Amino acid sequence: MKILIVRLGALGDTVFASVAISTIQQNLPEDTQIDWLGSPITHSLFKHDPRINNVYSIKFKKLPTLLNADKKQIISISKKAPYDLIINLENDAKFFSIVKQIHAKYKVGAPFTKGPDDSKQHAVESMLEVTKVGLAKLTKNNKSNYYPTTLVGSDYKALQNKFNLPERYIVLHPGNSHVGRAGSINYRAWPITHWQSLATSLCEKYHKTHSIILVGCPNEQAFIEQLEKDIDAKNILNLGGKTSVNELITLIEQAELLISTDTGPSHIASAVKTPVLAMLGPNDYRKTGPYSHADNQVEIISLGLECSPCLPDGSIKNCRSNICMINLKPEIVLNKVATYIKEINGN
Repeated sequence: MKILIVRLGALGDTVFASVAISTIQQNLPEDTQIDWLGSPITHSLFKHDPRINNVYSIKFKKLPTLLNADKKQIISISKKAPYDLIINLENDAKFFSIVKQIHAKYKVGAPFTKGPDDSKQHAVESMLEVTKVGLAKLTKNNKSNYYPTTLVGSDYKALQNKFNLPERYIVLHPGNSHVGRAGSINYRAWPITHWQSLATSLCEKYHKTHSIILVGCPNEQAFIEQLEKDIDAKNILNLGGKTSVNELITLIEQAELLISTDTGPSHIASAVKTPVLAMLGPNDYRKTGPYSHADNQVEIISLGLECSPCLPDGSIKNCRSNICMINLKPEIVLNKVATYIKEINGN
């Protein structure tokens, strides 16, 4: 049996969609082949994941099929060996054409059946619903068991040797996908001065027991270097832009805690069950925040302002200052960390 999962979004969106992998695995025969069609970042995300057979990506998403080698490749492959099922977890209409052209016995998700709808529930749960509709096409069991998002990273020992990782550490991801974009307010961002204050305090408070590791993607590297330069501490390690996505999974998985805003690493942390403190303002954590379930620890830190969340209804366009993040002081976050560290140490 062959299944193709389609999700071409950013890192966080792809992590959300990974709920389909574990759910398929637990409800279909062991020899079921799972392929993934996604963005180029998907190759690194699933590099060491034995559950995924093939990863296909589309680099130039707007380029029509006739001129797009990536799109023609997956169509050609499916023509020779059609899929039993395509689970389309994309709602963007620009991807409907390619999904229509890929050969499969059954197709679920837009435009064939209802696509993911996170207007009243978390994105993970909406993608799970689409997955269940697909599984019902292949099995008589209409009550598929649910399994949360999971990820598989690189080898920890190799990563430890590569970066000389400390035994105990807290990970900070100070960036987000809008870092470096000119001409607009980075509404989801926590001020760099707040990050510097928090990192400095953490280094001082836990200098005998923990190191502080900064992470981020290559386009956040300059931002993270600027943040680090004024922090005088021996127990801080800057890995911003230095890890692959697959290495980042393992780095976060072995951490005692991750602190971030609403970003890809926060979703990775929730998937690998590393406790996460996520600072949110304009986003609705109930729909797109790090996914919380019975087996992980996700704590949302928010001021809960009357104007938040403003992203879902579009009122963010009228925002002239993201006070929901600016007024969220480092001391609030530091106190949360202190409580958590006491808990994990059993004190």
